[in-house]
Amino acid sequence: MKSTISVIMIAVLMLSKTVIAQSWVQQTSGTDSSLFDVHFIDPNNGFACGVGGMVLKTTNGGINWNPLSTGFTDGFQIVRFLNADTGFVCGTTNGILLKTTNGGSSWNDIGPTLPDHSNGGMWFTSIDTGCIAIGSGYSNSKILKTHNGGVTWDTVYAGVNWISYMNFSDAYHGWATASGGTILKTTDGGNNWTVLQLGDNYWMSGVYFFDPNDGLVGGGFQTTGTFPIIWKTTDSGNNWLPVFAQSSSVWIGVSKIGFAEINIGYAINAVSTGAGSLLKTTNGGTTWAVEVTPKKNLRGLFFTDTTNGYAVGDGGTILKYSGTTDAVHLPTSYPTAFALEQNYPNPFNPSTSIEYSLPKDSRVEIEVFDMLGRQVKTLVNEEKTSGTYKVRFNATSLSSGVYFYRMSSDNFFGIKKLVLIK
Repeated sequence: MKSTISVIMIAVLMLSKTVIAQSWVQQTSGTDSSLFDVHFIDPNNGFACGVGGMVLKTTNGGINWNPLSTGFTDGFQIVRFLNADTGFVCGTTNGILLKTTNGGSSWNDIGPTLPDHSNGGMWFTSIDTGCIAIGSGYSNSKILKTHNGGVTWDTVYAGVNWISYMNFSDAYHGWATASGGTILKTTDGGNNWTVLQLGDNYWMSGVYFFDPNDGLVGGGFQTTGTFPIIWKTTDSGNNWLPVFAQSSSVWIGVSKIGFAEINIGYAINAVSTGAGSLLKTTNGGTTWAVEVTPKKNLRGLFFTDTTNGYAVGDGGTILKYSGTTDAVHLPTSYPTAFALEQNYPNPFNPSTSIEYSLPKDSRVEIEVFDMLGRQVKTLVNEEKTSGTYKVRFNATSLSSGVYFYRMSSDNFFGIKKLVLIK
């Protein structure tokens, strides 16, 4: 009996082992101007924006960055692209919101009449549908929504101060962070917003949700001392658990959060006096540790997939993340049969999780196909030990529509439908 138990314990330890090779490498941006945000539509094509009307574009995964002419000299705080042609940049002053339909070759100002600032978050769930947060200085922030690609805007929420950031896990569920410990939540695509209060003195900023229930927010405190700067929820924001705290003699807080995959994520730890650090989690945000301390203050963060990510900041800083992960996650159960579960969320935009189970050590392959039967993505293709797993499917580079994912392992074949809505 003892030998059997020993074998089981050794097997558990082997299953929980994760071998990870990751790094952040400085890229050549071609500018020393501060960059505030970065966004990619696939591993090769991406954009960054910053002060002085700066918009940069890469078509080779960040090896080269080329400046785009916008015709404006105000700073840009946020950049979002829906595909290779259609994208938006949002100004930090004077309410500038620019749109391009030709990959950045030309831009049109489609901004609504804004009182002062418009850097409080922007998110488009499709080419036509999106939300933007605006505000006059530190008060009277509003959330506006468009149904026609920015031609007209309707006020959908008013009454909170200084909205900092916005994130949607799918076309319906979204969150926005604001000062005064305020978190705003929508479950109908931004038509209506409710207030979730975390704490009066917190300046909320970074927000990232995997799905409608599981997510994280980051922020800072108005005074110095030891205080939480990252919180996690598993019930859609009804309850929050502090998962990372820090002691500081200056203002410090988390401004952006991003994940390469469901377990591995990073957060920008911003400091009021200069360069902060990148915090890292390897367990879905439950615990965090300092990973990288850059020479320049970082401001923007984005991951295209498990092996490509970017962080941008002051002095034209662009860091590229290169990660290769060979991980076997400890199974949450010991399955007795092969199984392929329905993805969640579904419909989704732009990413979703797929769970599958193996009752024995097997080679498993999970592929995604379009309606014509063409393979568009291979999610898993390797030997796995028995257990229950989750894989993340990021469909940023795909167009809206119905897709199918198929699992084959041993003599098991499973297929299910998923719906991408942008």
